[in-house]
This record gives sequence, C-alpha cells and structure tokens, in this order.
Amino acid sequence: MMKYKYRIFVLSIITVIFSNGCSSGKLANFKQFYSTRLDAAYRIIVAPSTYENKIKIRFIAEVKYKDLLFVRQDSLFKAELRATFSINPKKDVGKTRLIDRKQLIEVAKFSETIQSKKFVRFIEEIELDPDEYTARIMLADGNAKNIGLFSRILKSEELKKSFFVSDPIFVKDSLAQVDDKSILPLSQKIFTEKVFAYIEIKRGYSEKDLKIHYDVRDHQREVYFKDEINTSCDSSICEFWLPLSPEKIAVGASSLHVIVHQGDVSDSTMANLYAQYNFSNKKLQNVSYLIEPMRLIMQKKDWKKLKDADEKEQTKIFKDFWDQRNPNQNSEKNLLLEEFFQRVEEANQRFRYAVIDGWRTDRGRIYLLNGHPDVVRQQFSQNRQSVYEIWEYRELGVTYYFRDDYGTGDYRLLSGIH
Repeated sequence: MMKYKYRIFVLSIITVIFSNGCSSGKLANFKQFYSTRLDAAYRIIVAPSTYENKIKIRFIAEVKYKDLLFVRQDSLFKAELRATFSINPKKDVGKTRLIDRKQLIEVAKFSETIQSKKFVRFIEEIELDPDEYTARIMLADGNAKNIGLFSRILKSEELKKSFFVSDPIFVKDSLAQVDDKSILPLSQKIFTEKVFAYIEIKRGYSEKDLKIHYDVRDHQREVYFKDEINTSCDSSICEFWLPLSPEKIAVGASSLHVIVHQGDVSDSTMANLYAQYNFSNKKLQNVSYLIEPMRLIMQKKDWKKLKDADEKEQTKIFKDFWDQRNPNQNSEKNLLLEEFFQRVEEANQRFRYAVIDGWRTDRGRIYLLNGHPDVVRQQFSQNRQSVYEIWEYRELGVTYYFRDDYGTGDYRLLSGIH
C-alpha cells in the first residue's frame, strides 16, 4: 500500500512540473531541467459502457521508434517504453486507479530504430461510475530520461448524460473495432484512402430514429465538408462508422464535428485532425492554407498579390513561384517546396499554441526559416518562475532564447545572439 501511495505522489509531482509551469525571472542563474519531453501522441476518450450506470474511458498512446532510445545488446537494438494510465477522482483520492504497462522492442537493424512509420502503441480501457475525474497518461523511455504526460479533466455532467455520443476514433474500414490493427496511427498526416470516424451512441429513451450530422472544419473554422445520415438503432448502445474521403479532409489543422439528434434531444462531439499537403497529388488542396506561411519568404507586395488573386490566378502564381525555385529544373519533384511545407507541418505539430498555428509563433517562425536547431535546452530561472528554451544553430553561429512566463506553452523570442 505504501508503494502504491508513493507512485501516486510521484505522478502528482510530475503533473505539477508539466502543467503548472512558471512566470517571469532573470536569464542568469539557470537551474537545469533534467527530464526531457518524450514526443508522443495521446488520446483519452469517453465512451458508453455496456454495464448499467457505468462509463468507459479509453486510453491510446503512441511513440514512434525514432523518438525512443535504442541500445545495442549482442546483435539486437533494444528499447523499452513504460506507461501508466491513471484515473484520479476529484472527491476521493484514495480511489485512484492505476494500470501499468511495459513494451520491449527488439530490432535487428539500426535503420529500423529511426523509422518514423513504426511505432509502439498502448490501448487500455477502464469502466467507472459517472463522476468527476482527472485521467492521465504517463510514458517513460526505459533507456533515457524522456517523459511524456497527457491529461484530461472529465466533468460529471459530461459523464452522467442519459443520451450521449462517444469521442470519435479514426479507423481503417466500416467494420473496424477499437483494436490495435484497426485504429489509424494518431500521428497520421497523409490520407490517400477513405477513413472512418467510429462513434458509439447511447440511446436515451425508446425513440429509435437518429439523425447524424457531421462536418469537417478547416484551420479557419470554415466548414470544408458536411454530410448527414438518417438511421435507426434498436440497441441501447449503437455503433456507427462515418466515412471521410481524402479530398474531404482539409489540409492543415482541422476538426471533425458530430451532432446526433434523437427526437428532441441531441449530443455533440468532436476530434482534431491534422493533414499534410499530399505532394503526390497534382491537384492543389485548400490552397489558402499553403499560401499563408509563404509570407515569411516572399516580398510583401508579391505575397499580397498571391493572397488577393482569384482561385485560378492564385494557383498559377503559386506554381510559378515554386517552379522557378526548383533545385532540379529537370524534375517535377521540387525538394525545396516539400522541405518548406514539411517545416510548416512540423512547426504546427510542435509549436501550436491555443488556436494559433505553430508556424505563426516565435519558435515556429524561427523553425520555418532555419530548420531544426542543432541543440535545444530547456531550463528554469533561479526562482523557477519562468521556463526558457534555448536554440543553438552552430553553422549559422546564432543562439535564440525563448521564454514562457506562465507555463502555458506561449514561448516568446527574447533575442537572437550571434
């Protein structure tokens, strides 16, 4: 019992470190923050339970091979990933529930250890009485000091609804269940085939007819695609698979919104999507999203002309701009174009703050222009009231200092020192 309480205490301390952050302080007299963030993808999903007066919490966590530390032992490269899934009741901390898991990964070749398409995935479920909870996922690289933490507050009014719709999960086909083989990678950003949003609906009363409306909204919150399904359900819990074709998924940060009506009652849910520009598709998708970050590399008047042009002229200017800068004029493949927009996607994934696209933030703009820094350090000020991130570009001979005053992830550029 003492060991169990100690683990809860450690988990709480790590949560404070990752979520509270700090406010202002001087740049001098740093204290090094030794734990490094583990790049991972997470989801905590609320779904109805087949048990009466219960709800189901699903945990999904993924880490790519390239983000783990592999150690060579004998003729193999080995990595270890540990996970703790916890449910903390707001009222009775003594009823905290924990699940510990561990996966060992062994590969024969070094090239496999840096794969971005291969990943380790955990899927866990916990059945609960409807109440108020904090659900957490903590990941730890067994060979390094890297730690990842994700949490979601579950409110009692959200869990006690008699009629509700689960959070969507993106799966491969229209009969897929929530298992390791069917769920799409959480970090998937290129969509070339139809996917499905899997939802579960808990019916509130005897009415069988359901109306399901769903739409995809782009990074400017404008509806990019919408559809509606009229159906019926005889069970207390019904499963549905909502189809999404690649062309129906907006490029960049978008979101799927679902509203289900049953007679006079309704419930809604949503899930975030992130899609990269598909360079193998000659048709330009959602061009406005691609044009916005180009303001950082174009003359102001040229960019304004591009932005204000009609769709046909805009496409022509866009293609002409990048065709003129193709490093290999004998190839249709433009590596410079791909590199630029891959940096945009990386910046959005890494540095997105609240509703602000990652490339628009101070760190995002520097990343877009200079690429990945050679060295990144994260440090606290002496009084631990501010957290700093320091980027070194050794070939450029410049160091950038960013400061987050409130622990919210809003890092502001202090200076670039040559």
